[in-house]
Amino acid sequence: MAFDTNIFEGCDGLFFCLSLWYNTVTFDWFWVLMLLAFGVILFMATITAFGFGRSFGFASVGMSLGALFMVQLGFIPVWFMTLSVVAGIIGIIIMFNQGK
Repeated sequence: MAFDTNIFEGCDGLFFCLSLWYNTVTFDWFWVLMLLAFGVILFMATITAFGFGRSFGFASVGMSLGALFMVQLGFIPVWFMTLSVVAGIIGIIIMFNQGK
């Protein structure tokens, strides 16, 4: 399958054009994998200082906020945004239960 190499034709803005092209080349998996990697990095960076519950809550809420932004731009599908928001809600519940 040949991809369009002229990524700026009929598109406004460098970031938006490149982001759409990344998604086209990777069959709409680029931003999904980037958000998953962001969540994993947030989790690994905070687990030693805060423990599992707070780290999972922080990472899942951060990932769900990023997913809300990305779905508005059309970079990720709605099903992944729904999964990340559900994970964010579960993370908030875990954080509140661990604080008691």
